[in-house]
Amino acid sequence: MAGRYIVFLCVVIVALGITLVILPDTMDLIAGYGHFFLLGVAGASVANSTGSGGGIIFIPFFDALGLTVSQSVGTSIIIQCFGMTVGGLTWLASIQSDASRGKDRKLVMRYLLMHGGFFVIMGVLAGQYLFPDPPFPVISVFRYFSILFGLILLALSLGRSQERHYRHRLTPVHKAVVSIVCLLGGIVTAWISIGVGEWIAVALLFLGFPTMLAVAAGVCLSSIAVLVAAYHEIYIAGDVVWKIILFAAPAAMIGGGVARFLAVKLGAARLKIFLATWILVTGLVM
Repeated sequence: MAGRYIVFLCVVIVALGITLVILPDTMDLIAGYGHFFLLGVAGASVANSTGSGGGIIFIPFFDALGLTVSQSVGTSIIIQCFGMTVGGLTWLASIQSDASRGKDRKLVMRYLLMHGGFFVIMGVLAGQYLFPDPPFPVISVFRYFSILFGLILLALSLGRSQERHYRHRLTPVHKAVVSIVCLLGGIVTAWISIGVGEWIAVALLFLGFPTMLAVAAGVCLSSIAVLVAAYHEIYIAGDVVWKIILFAAPAAMIGGGVARFLAVKLGAARLKIFLATWILVTGLVM
């Protein structure tokens, strides 16, 4: 696995280098947008190790640079198409190759991808085409949600020294919760480029599922959301800043690939604390 990833990194870096060589005004591009490479690595690494989505890093940064809301959301979604998708594939490969966990975890993930993914797609399309203008201050709602559940999850995580969530089966109640969270999360993701990954990860943790499974599901469903949202951002909204994408997208692919290794290195208990802290910080900085 590590060897494949090294080859993948080399391909990404070489492709970026070739692109920069053949483009005009290469030095001006690097001087003006090269720092987005580091932003892409940082954003994707955190996003794919927590399932929360990279928009929480990208959106405030783009806003500080003076991009419009439409440009910030569109550009963030396209970057995540690269980072979250690589991260999702990495998490899925890990789950498929982990024979020690049995088939139950694989069945849960398969259900989340197929059933949850359907509601994510419906949510994204509804947010972009049926309700393009949020009927409420979505940033404020997302902020308070993150603060509240970040504090609760952090308190629960600090109160337990070991991973104690071993549920690997979805009951009808669980399936209903997943459907609602994925639908609403998809709508919010269409509006602000983040939402579904963080929400489904938190929901699965509160329902009693393992931390690694919750994070993997958040990453994979975030990938589905942004891939579906990409068409609207590129061809209808048309506000994607492609010079940022040039540097941030390859970097996000690198960050998405290393994130699972970071999560595994942290371990389930510390990863849950990191996730809870990140969700709390998300609400505070927004």
